[in-house]
Parts: sequence; C-alpha cells; structure tokens
Amino acid sequence: MSELDIGLVVPAWFVALLECKIGNPKARRDMVLKAAKLTAEMAVGKGIVDMVGGNAEETVEAAVRLGEEMFKRKWDGQVYAKNRMVILGKSFEEDNGKEWIKIVIAA
Repeated sequence: MSELDIGLVVPAWFVALLECKIGNPKARRDMVLKAAKLTAEMAVGKGIVDMVGGNAEETVEAAVRLGEEMFKRKWDGQVYAKNRMVILGKSFEEDNGKEWIKIVIAA
C-alpha cells in the first residue's frame, strides 16, 4: 500500500531519502506519484537495490557474504557508517529527519 492509497502526504525528509536511494527521477516519480508497485527484480533493474535473493534465507546469506567481504578488506565500520550518513545526509536535514535517523540507516 502506498501513501497515495492511504491519503498520506509524503514528508520532505522521505523525498530526500528517495532522492539519495533512487537516482532515476522517473522511477522516483512513478513510486511517489503513481504508487508504482515493484517486484524485487524490477527494483534491481531500476538500480533501487543492488541484489535480491530468491527467498529470505538467500537474502540473509547474501547480506552476510557482503559483510564478510567488507571485513576481509579491513574496512572500519565507523568510517563506513559515517560515509553512509554523508550520502544520506540530505534526508537528515529535511523536515525533522533527525528523529528518523535509525530508520534511515537501517534502510
């Protein structure tokens, strides 16, 4: 169900988050203004997500592999988290976005 379906105005911080996560303006407009429903494969094709698993277990396994790859490269998790916050920073600045930081970081 989309915000349009339930009569909810999309907050500015959420639009800023979408801009950070969905680079294609048409894909963003379709999601917000047309309530487009996407399959996981469609989201990969639009660059919204990097990969999908066939089921929940495969998705968790892929996430663990990604974490292991990052660990092998000896990446500092704090630096990674701060860089992620910089990339998503615009969403933090918009319309009370700070109260949603935990949700945004997890997204």
